[in-house]
Amino acid sequence: MPPVDQTSWDAAVRHLYRDAYAYVATGPRHHEDWGLDVLTVMARVPDPRGWVGVDDAAQSPEREGDPKYPFADHTPEYIAPRLKEVDQGSAENLLLALTESGCTLANLQYFAESPDELRASATG
Repeated sequence: MPPVDQTSWDAAVRHLYRDAYAYVATGPRHHEDWGLDVLTVMARVPDPRGWVGVDDAAQSPEREGDPKYPFADHTPEYIAPRLKEVDQGSAENLLLALTESGCTLANLQYFAESPDELRASATG
């Protein structure tokens, strides 16, 4: 599978999450331990490469201090055991499941594309 480029990522995010309430973000790898890079993404630091994201809660003042809204500040020690690396197929399914509030793949029926076409879009 070829690496995802900015153009394909931007198109997929804009298409897949056009009707979803979501937080979708990317960031560069600066550390050998990718968990440290996750903390940067969770802190809502914009991707320096300019890759598009979706942050529907960013403009909601009620999210401050509310544990239901992502993301609270956490230490690397707190977050590390809570992160799980997933394979590419699982990542594709997660990206598609997050297009629907129930986090299932049921929402795929509302897209004009087939599930295989949407999976291809999720991978760039």
